[in-house]
Amino acid sequence: MLNIRKITENAQDKERMLEMVKDFYHSPAVDHWVADEVLERTVSDAAAGNGIEGYLLYDGERIAGYSLVTCFYAAEIGGKCVMIEDLYLKDDCRGKGFGRQFFAWIQEHYKDARRFRLEVTMENKGAIALYQRLGFGWLHYGQMVLERP
Repeated sequence: MLNIRKITENAQDKERMLEMVKDFYHSPAVDHWVADEVLERTVSDAAAGNGIEGYLLYDGERIAGYSLVTCFYAAEIGGKCVMIEDLYLKDDCRGKGFGRQFFAWIQEHYKDARRFRLEVTMENKGAIALYQRLGFGWLHYGQMVLERP
C-alpha cells in the first residue's frame, strides 16, 4: 500500500527528495541535462510550497519515490490543470502497483482539476504503457519556451 505525504522543510525530507530528484534527472527518463543547483532550488521550493508541491511516497516505512506537482488554469479546458512534473519510483518499487495507486490518489486529492497532464520521453516505454492504461492520451502540439536564469 502506497502512502503519500507532503514534503516539509525538514532537512531530512529535503535530502531524501533531492537524492531521488538527482537520480531521476540523471537517468534516461529525462532527455536533457539539468544543473544540480536548479534541482536543489526545485526541492527547496517544493518544501516551502513555493509554486510547486512535493510529495514523498512510502511503501510502509520505506521511501519508495517522490512526485512534484504544479497547478494552473488552462483556458482550453476552462479549468484547473494539474501538471505532474515528476513521478519517480525507485527501481525496486516498480511493478508493484504504486503508479496506479499514485494516480488514484492524485485524482482524489485534486478533485477540482479538469485535466491531469504529464510529460514522458519516448524511451520510457513502461511509463507510457502505464499512462495509457490509466486513460492518458497524447496532446499533439508543440511547445515553445523562453527561459530566464
